[in-house]
Amino acid sequence: MAEEKDIIMTESHAPFDFDSHRTQSRDDDTISVRREALGDDLPKGYFYSPRFLGALAGFCLSSISAYIFLLFPTNILTYINADIGPSPYISWVNIGRTLALSFTYTILGRLSDLFGRRWFFIIGNVVALVGIIVCSTAQNVNSLIVGSTIYGIGETVQLSFNVAVGELVPNKYRPLVLSFIFGTSAPIAGIGSVISRAIYENPNLGWRWTYHINTIVVAVAVVLLFFFYHPPTFDLLHERKTKRQILKQLDYVGSFLWIAGLTLFLIGISVGGSIYPWKSATTLSTIVIGGALLIILFIYESYADLEYPAIPVKFFRNRGFISLVACATVATMFYYSAVLLWPQQVKALFTSDITYGGWLSATVPSATAIGQVAGGFIIKGKNINVRYWMMFSTFAMVGIVGSLAALTPKSLNTGIALTLVGPFFVGVIEILVSHRAF
Repeated sequence: MAEEKDIIMTESHAPFDFDSHRTQSRDDDTISVRREALGDDLPKGYFYSPRFLGALAGFCLSSISAYIFLLFPTNILTYINADIGPSPYISWVNIGRTLALSFTYTILGRLSDLFGRRWFFIIGNVVALVGIIVCSTAQNVNSLIVGSTIYGIGETVQLSFNVAVGELVPNKYRPLVLSFIFGTSAPIAGIGSVISRAIYENPNLGWRWTYHINTIVVAVAVVLLFFFYHPPTFDLLHERKTKRQILKQLDYVGSFLWIAGLTLFLIGISVGGSIYPWKSATTLSTIVIGGALLIILFIYESYADLEYPAIPVKFFRNRGFISLVACATVATMFYYSAVLLWPQQVKALFTSDITYGGWLSATVPSATAIGQVAGGFIIKGKNINVRYWMMFSTFAMVGIVGSLAALTPKSLNTGIALTLVGPFFVGVIEILVSHRAF
């Protein structure tokens, strides 16, 4: 019976007396979970158990897959285009993936909060696997774009391991566990560009093997997550409502406005100045309509009486939360711009040699991975003020990465230094934000 179950209300971080809350009654159970879901009473040897280690290995492989998909094909995209193209839309291989990733993050995160994460993580990796297979068998650039977009939908869960770790690991251990997961991706992040170019140059392999390798990685991740990943279930997360009741109360209008608005807005920005002129009706209409839908979304979310809003605007009234979102957003913008543009700068300004260019292109992802690993140890250090580290890292990142715009064909050493130091702080910021937000 409900009155016999242990309930905790997690509206604050203050300790709770379960006995005094046994008979507490609420109509809204979105923040009510049973004691078993909190992980406060971990069994002895939990961190060495097959279930924990298997789930951790699954998260590591999922993260590695995301790095493989980002770095392997990206560094040889021009050669892939020459083989199955050429197509003027080759840039949409990355744009389609980013679009799918962008709008799926919020919706999938909200749904997994409500219904539990297990099947979202398993099915998400299966979707990613389908996208990789489509890419590996693509006979033209359009098929490659479709496969990348499908992968972007599944990649959402691959990059959401920080949320999953928050359910499996006590807060004091999370920075180190997150750093460990990032650390397992460090080899791919560090020399992924070199590996991809070596695969391309091998006559027995070819560019399709940059996808075949990822197929193997994701397939193993799916198996590990299926057998070993068992986070809190729906019954543990909700005491007073059924799945049917929650489905009826989901914010379908808000979800539509978010997906449609963000997709149109990002498409408009992507096609402007490349496929269509900035002043063209196509570019302007998609940007304006998309922006208008996003404005309507936040007005709707602010005033509508919603049980489970798609975008909980109450978080945006929290200055600390907004600061974290801003730092994470800017860091992500810097990372993706650097990891995509730096290889092009290398080829345009410094060298056309495939192998040498691969080593030069490795500086951005490798420095980011080192920063991600270092961030966990920074947080665990004594007398560490995370706020000051966040401020310092943000200023350093903006100044150093922004300086890449001033490179010339004679400033190779400067470029290497900037792409080693600037992205390091991007990685530090990611860990700091993950620790504070989750």
